[in-house]
Amino acid sequence: MKILKAKNNTNAVEVALADIMDGDKPVTNVAEHWAIFPRQYIMALDIAKNGLTFPIIVKKDGDKLLFAASGCRIQYAVLNGYTHIDALILENDAEILKTMEAQRVNDSEILKGVANG
Repeated sequence: MKILKAKNNTNAVEVALADIMDGDKPVTNVAEHWAIFPRQYIMALDIAKNGLTFPIIVKKDGDKLLFAASGCRIQYAVLNGYTHIDALILENDAEILKTMEAQRVNDSEILKGVANG
């Protein structure tokens, strides 16, 4: 078992990547159905260098965990052999949007830092 832990992991739980669904497919099939764009590549390099800052965001839907946000974090974990990752399991869309916005601000700072050298 290889776990990708987040530095800011308050309220995060360890989740098996194979248990997170993207539509009807597990996110572990990332190489089959997700493209990797420059933004994701930059974020992956930052995770490799500095570690995972925030947990991923998943939505609980009954007994299923659905991919909600944090695609580049999931891509990095899957493509680098992680089996588990810290996740925030949220149940309502308002909570998800609020958490996504906080993470987006952090991601923007990372991307600005790369652009500024």
